[in-house]
Amino acid sequence: MPRQPRRQESGLTYHVFAKAVREERLYRDDFDRIEFLRLLGETVHAFGWICHAYCEMTTHYHALLTTTEPNIAAGMQSLNSRHAEYFNRRHGVTGHLFSSRYGDVVVEGDGHFLSEYRYITRNPVAAGLCDEPDQWRWSSYRATLGLIRTPPFLTSDRTLLLFSKSSEKALGQLRRFVDGTPSKEAA
Repeated sequence: MPRQPRRQESGLTYHVFAKAVREERLYRDDFDRIEFLRLLGETVHAFGWICHAYCEMTTHYHALLTTTEPNIAAGMQSLNSRHAEYFNRRHGVTGHLFSSRYGDVVVEGDGHFLSEYRYITRNPVAAGLCDEPDQWRWSSYRATLGLIRTPPFLTSDRTLLLFSKSSEKALGQLRRFVDGTPSKEAA
């Protein structure tokens, strides 16, 4: 049965993810992770996307992206193929790096956006890679909280404004939301 065409429209937000073939490592070391983030940044810029969040795991990655043009498929094909080419060249291997085409979830509304954001940022905790989401070095969450320098391709505006117009208040509410601490003020 043929695959269903992907929903592609300008202004849609997607939770995208891609897994390595045979559950192998998508990144063998920090250099691979840094290069993937460089490629993600270039792709965000080239395709006019807005990147709200990302998380590099061991065998896969996640990103929360909004498109300004109906180009999610072309951009993801570019990102994944460029990373696979880099990976194979650097490590002297051939063949597929990704198990299949990328997966995506079209995000519908603010509540769904926050749910996907929380899922992405908590993924390393769920996988047992760290105890708290802000401990995972390969996630955008630390930058959103202001713990590290924000990559030029990452924006936190939409995420924080869903909690408060006050940056300080929004950061506290976001942290409580992601960490799972109940808050009467969280959206």
